[in-house]
Amino acid sequence: MRWPLRVYAFTKNVPEAPGYLGRTEVRFQQLQVRLPIGWVTIDEEEVPPHVMISLGCFGDTGGWVSKFAKFGRFGRDGVIAP
Repeated sequence: MRWPLRVYAFTKNVPEAPGYLGRTEVRFQQLQVRLPIGWVTIDEEEVPPHVMISLGCFGDTGGWVSKFAKFGRFGRDGVIAP
């Protein structure tokens, strides 16, 4: 039996690098598998800031591809379709 997979995307506010003031948004994606107890994270990646800028300005990711793309396409709900 193959367990369903999904990609869960979220944003964290983290402190700036030393020497800078304020906080910055960092975007993450987690690969999760559905188990009888719920969704369990098996891998995580950080989405580079230039990807979101390119997506907003030009409508594409500027050549960046998620490492989870090898599992199939994932839509707005995050569930991966082979």
